[in-house]
Amino acid sequence: MRNMTKSTTRRLLVVSAMIIAGTSAQAQSWDGFYAGGVVGAVDMTVEDLSYGSGPINPSGVSFGGFAGYNFQNGNLVFGVEALVEGGDVSGTDSYMDPFTRGTSGSLRGRVGFVAGDALAFVAVGATASEFTADHDGSGLAADIVTITATGVSYGIGVDYAVNDRGFLRVEVNATNYADDVLPFYGAADNHDLAASSQTFYLGYGINF
Repeated sequence: MRNMTKSTTRRLLVVSAMIIAGTSAQAQSWDGFYAGGVVGAVDMTVEDLSYGSGPINPSGVSFGGFAGYNFQNGNLVFGVEALVEGGDVSGTDSYMDPFTRGTSGSLRGRVGFVAGDALAFVAVGATASEFTADHDGSGLAADIVTITATGVSYGIGVDYAVNDRGFLRVEVNATNYADDVLPFYGAADNHDLAASSQTFYLGYGINF
């Protein structure tokens, strides 16, 4: 699996500092359903293993929504969450002009610790994303292929209660996709593909 970028590592350190800074003596209640929205800054590493000249770095902004359920036992919180997002994430090389990531969805489990108004959490789950590539940049339908790539995502973040129901979210997430194939021209010209992504999310949610 690919390693996180240096910028993602720095973001992880920032999130960890926010988790520590957000702690206080009295625990907030996080039990039950919740939902919200996020905006993300996405950086990808994508490589055409068959014919490409090396990795490329598609990037862009994503927008999405999340919903989940928390079970709280004292200061420990366990839950499951779904996230769906879209946006404009793209990049180019000699055989993918452009490569784009379309709609992406994740289902993941979360484990967290409540400290005052903050819920610090880690998350692990499965992700499926739509990848589209144009073989030669002509824009002709015959040159374009779309696949659904799957992978494993890992996240660390903090939800911070701003009132009785609302909370702010900061999270850094990394996804490692399984190697896949772009079957250009009805699989007559297969290109092996490797991909990973790193996303920095800011969001707002409501507990119900």
